[in-house]
Amino acid sequence: MIVWGREPQERLAKLLGMTTKRDAYSARRTAAPDDLQIDIAGVGALTIPVSAAQARKLCAIARPARYGMGEQTLTDPRVRNTWEVPKSRVRIDKQWRDRTLAPMLAALRDDLGLPKDCRLKAELHAVLVYAPGQFFVPHQDSEKSDAMVGTLSLILPGSSRGGCTGGRARRL
Repeated sequence: MIVWGREPQERLAKLLGMTTKRDAYSARRTAAPDDLQIDIAGVGALTIPVSAAQARKLCAIARPARYGMGEQTLTDPRVRNTWEVPKSRVRIDKQWRDRTLAPMLAALRDDLGLPKDCRLKAELHAVLVYAPGQFFVPHQDSEKSDAMVGTLSLILPGSSRGGCTGGRARRL
């Protein structure tokens, strides 16, 4: 989730009106995972790429992922079939945030054509674990806060094959 400002809809409309890149509504950046340290309670420090053993552990502590529809939060595997580890279990190293994520957010701001004085901030919502065949139907992300202006997805490489079923890990 990317957050900026106090009156998000008005400020976003103003910012979009100021942009020179009218077609820039998404951007992609790649960073080496060398200094990325993610610790998850009940799993430990993640290896990069995420191993099959860690994928099983993640699924074992996860719950079926929920999604928002209006003011409701729902669970329906026909709409969203994946696993969610709540942010309360996740710790991301501050040095990585300062050294890698902050410059990446500035570059994404530029890629999206937002003004230089705009400062994007990333807030963790959850860690999702997708096994083969799992999905989230085409959708528009719901706002997680009034200041949210976009969604930032951090995709980690993994070595896992297989998946988790029924809330319990299965052999991968």
